Amino acid sequence: MSAREFVAWQVFAAREPFGEERADLRSAAQTAALVNAIIAAAGGKPTSKADNFLLDFDAMWDGESADEPTAEEQADNAARLMARMTETRDALIASR
Repeated sequence: MSAREFVAWQVFAAREPFGEERADLRSAAQTAALVNAIIAAAGGKPTSKADNFLLDFDAMWDGESADEPTAEEQADNAARLMARMTETRDALIASR
């Protein structure tokens, strides 16, 4: 690949992200849509945007490697998430 072609690909990637950046953006948009649907179903005003769910890796890691959560911490986090999801589902069902 020539230097000229490499620069052309860099410009293209800046205008039309692909790869992991694109996947992150797609996931953030899907999450915002899901949150907005839950808020609207509960009678609220949907205001979430994809930007609210994009990860800022520079701010998260600040140049340092973070410790991986232990298996027990991961299980606790998953249990808390499932409990919140169940509460949200139950609240939506009760509001109908």
